Amino acid sequence: MVDRRPTEADAAPDGWGPPDPAAVLEQLPDPVIVTNAEGRLTWANQRAIEAFGVDVAGGRNRSVADFLHPDDVVTALASVESVQLKAVGTPIEVRIRDRSGSWVKYEARGWSGLHDPHVRGIVAVLRKVDDRGRWDVTGGDAGRLAAVLEWSPGLTMLLDRGGRVLAVNRAFSSILGRDVESTLGRPLPELVVDEQAAEVADVLAAIATEGGSRSFEATLLSGGTRLPTPFGFTAVNLLEDADVHAIVVSGIDIASLVESRAELAHRATHDPLTGLPNRVLVLERLDLVLRASVGTTACVGLVFCDIDGFKAINDAHGHGVGDDVLVEVARRIHSVLRRDDTAGRLGGDEMVVIALRDTVEEVEDVVRQVTQVVADPIETSAGPVRLTLSAGSATARHGARADDLLRRADAAMYAHKRARHDT
Repeated sequence: MVDRRPTEADAAPDGWGPPDPAAVLEQLPDPVIVTNAEGRLTWANQRAIEAFGVDVAGGRNRSVADFLHPDDVVTALASVESVQLKAVGTPIEVRIRDRSGSWVKYEARGWSGLHDPHVRGIVAVLRKVDDRGRWDVTGGDAGRLAAVLEWSPGLTMLLDRGGRVLAVNRAFSSILGRDVESTLGRPLPELVVDEQAAEVADVLAAIATEGGSRSFEATLLSGGTRLPTPFGFTAVNLLEDADVHAIVVSGIDIASLVESRAELAHRATHDPLTGLPNRVLVLERLDLVLRASVGTTACVGLVFCDIDGFKAINDAHGHGVGDDVLVEVARRIHSVLRRDDTAGRLGGDEMVVIALRDTVEEVEDVVRQVTQVVADPIETSAGPVRLTLSAGSATARHGARADDLLRRADAAMYAHKRARHDT
């Protein structure tokens, strides 16, 4: 360092000129200390004296270890040694006891001037970590932001590159009822329902390798007797961020949204009166069953049903009674089916049954069952109503077109209706 102090020649006509470097160093807003090669204090600026209560005269040659938290001494002394081999030292975080006796976290960065006759020591500049954080946090209050995040009703998790949980906020336990300690270190895919684990693993792998952010939904397993909870998540790759070093995953409980979606989906695919699948869902399921039957010996049966004289029931008793009849017929038909069978309403008084059986004869048994189950009178507000059901079936093996099977079953039903009318 060249000893360059201001002279009268440097002064401008108005009295201003280059500042005194020593005065600037004394009044820097951050503490600055100088140590020898062994880490013993040789000098401190005014901010260091005020912050740490250092008596430079009496404290000269005291080891910096006397001011450091015991757990940080090894790190600090190792840094003092390593900085002598570098142009500028690597920042480290240490806890230093302030003049009130409290431990305060500082970021320390050093430079070796041991071979400079004007310095003859290692210069360390210190900055409070909280102060540094204020530059990174909108609003200038890192402590407040941390508290808000901790108490936020939304769930926040930090994951490592492999998707393992490093930390969670309080909402994790309050929403899920899970023990945090047993959760830390576990991969996030292990914490979701089985059918979503692979998808979540793929999303996290993509974020870790490609960076950026992704949004996804996943249902987290809950603790105790609580049901799994669906969340909408946003994950951001901050693995390279100097302060975070993690994938940050934030989520909100979307149970009500999922329930609303399910209700809307049900309305779109089910008859609002009887609750049976509507024409769209019936054809979709029929197509799935037909495709699944390819390569098997299974017999796909479709039973087409029509209520005889239903218009007369509406004309005689009103549509309210007619609706009651449709609901009860649907209930009775459904009551005689197997769990894997599908009963549906195509519209009006037309209903169908999809039945997977081993033989054509077994499909015909379904026809007999559904016609017999509606034979007993149906109680309505207008009194008991008797009715009959016309039904016909069509079968297919090794796959077929859904609309073709529906057409053939419809034709069989009308043939049954005509035959009964003729007799």
